[in-house]
Amino acid sequence: MRLFFATFPDVDARRRISAEARSLDLPRHSVPMPPEKYHMTLLFLGEVADRNVQSVREVGGAQIAGRIPLQFDHWEYWSGARAVVAATSDRPESLLQLRASLAAGLRRLDIDFDDKPLCPHITVARKIAQAPVLPAMSEFRWSASAFSLVASVTGPTGSVYTVLDTWLLLDIAARG
Repeated sequence: MRLFFATFPDVDARRRISAEARSLDLPRHSVPMPPEKYHMTLLFLGEVADRNVQSVREVGGAQIAGRIPLQFDHWEYWSGARAVVAATSDRPESLLQLRASLAAGLRRLDIDFDDKPLCPHITVARKIAQAPVLPAMSEFRWSASAFSLVASVTGPTGSVYTVLDTWLLLDIAARG
């Protein structure tokens, strides 16, 4: 099973991302991501044996983390992925702590994952062969209040995401 931990924008944030993405002048053969698929990957595991899925869920469930304030402020074209993404110049401490804690839990269980540096982003379009001219972005903010363990299956029409479990992030400021 192909797995990743991610956080999904709330309805208002998805609406703002979608409106910004529609303003891009992308090649006609590009494939826009449907707003319901917008997500920010926290940690990508890749293929996980069925016998380890419950352990991965337990790693997610063991997290005690604060909400993640996110501010997306520019577009990027990623040539390797042939994608346009909404990116952030900021890496909030709560984001880095959650990712590090997930990674530590997986390491303790000897479960492999992609340990590349975190580049917070939301993919808005794929299959773009050449870098488009990207305008300035009207920045948008979103406070991630939950994260999920997601299974991804690639089919002929693209990836299908299935949320396996979701955990709330704490409102640390409200707790005092």
